[in-house]
Amino acid sequence: FTVGVYGSIGDFDITVDYFDIDLDDRLSLSSDFALTAADQATLTGQGIDASDISEFRFFTNQFDTNTSGLDVVVSTETEWLSGVTNWSLAYNRSSTTVTDRNAALLGDNRVRLIEDGVPNSRWVMTAQHDMGQLDYLLRVSYYGKYYDNEAGGIFDDAMLVDFEMGYDVNDELRGSFGVRNATNEKGCG
Repeated sequence: FTVGVYGSIGDFDITVDYFDIDLDDRLSLSSDFALTAADQATLTGQGIDASDISEFRFFTNQFDTNTSGLDVVVSTETEWLSGVTNWSLAYNRSSTTVTDRNAALLGDNRVRLIEDGVPNSRWVMTAQHDMGQLDYLLRVSYYGKYYDNEAGGIFDDAMLVDFEMGYDVNDELRGSFGVRNATNEKGCG
């Protein structure tokens, strides 16, 4: 289920979308399984060399999820400083819940990764100033906290700042220089 509206208030264009998605038989990796000595012996007996395998996982579709959320985008433009600046703010708030699962294939830790493995809230504000041949971009991105057991556990929320400058030398040649994560934020993966 999804519903969205679009409108303008003065010089601002606004889009709001709500979504609620039930997904049956979702595809993802299973939990990790240890390969026992008996398993290795069985595989060796079948002509398969598994001597370098201690754990394994596989794709499974033995679970269902519900994902719901809200997307809001606001944009406008301003003429100033010998050019035009396009401004945009995009916001997302969403969550995923595992509603049914085969617990033998998808353990609690894997469920937590599916439910909390991406930030529940995030926003991006972008300003792109165009002066003809020369343009500048400033982007500030915020990501809420999230969980990733394979990368170290819980990551705090983070704000990233990106800069970019571009110059059109002619119709076929463009040069650009940019810095991503200019503040060297370490809170996100």
